[in-house]
Amino acid sequence: MKFTAKTTNNERLLFNDLGDLVKGVSPQARFVMLDPGASVILPEGEHVLYSAISGDAKKYSDAGLLVINDEAVVADDASITLTHNWGIVPNVTVSKIVAGAYVPVLAADVEISTNAAKTVTTVKNVSGGALTLYVRIN
Repeated sequence: MKFTAKTTNNERLLFNDLGDLVKGVSPQARFVMLDPGASVILPEGEHVLYSAISGDAKKYSDAGLLVINDEAVVADDASITLTHNWGIVPNVTVSKIVAGAYVPVLAADVEISTNAAKTVTTVKNVSGGALTLYVRIN
């Protein structure tokens, strides 16, 4: 799931509800601090999903300080690029917005590719016209 800060004036967003990471045998609290305009893509586990639905991310989103995932008008033959640095090919869900409703894209609408290093995923509009896309990575 992608979080992008929309803050200004050096205001940072702190997420304390992202659960623990286990490194070796010791759990370590995971938190994220986003500077203005910065983005982070997090693997979508239960804590990240909770944050987006009813936790810190939801609070910031409701206040207009955070964008969850990507939603953009993408011209024909243009792309949305997601740098995740995971080293695995992620699951990507793409919807298009038609008359205010989110509907699945067709195979003829977009091409989704991940580089050989498995660190960057690209969603390219090949529909022949501009599309408003909603892109979710996990």
